[in-house]
Amino acid sequence: MTGGGFAGCGVALVDQSRSEEFSKELERKYKTITGRAAKIYLCSPSEGAESFKI
Repeated sequence: MTGGGFAGCGVALVDQSRSEEFSKELERKYKTITGRAAKIYLCSPSEGAESFKI
């Protein structure tokens, strides 16, 4: 879990081939437990920030 304590935020590392299945199940369970809709953002790792001269 991560976040400021306002409804929670989770980070899950999931194989890309199962991300859609995982998201749908997470949405379903979250709704069942909390009565609220989850906001899910799928993302992929990238190279990250770097500096350069203009």
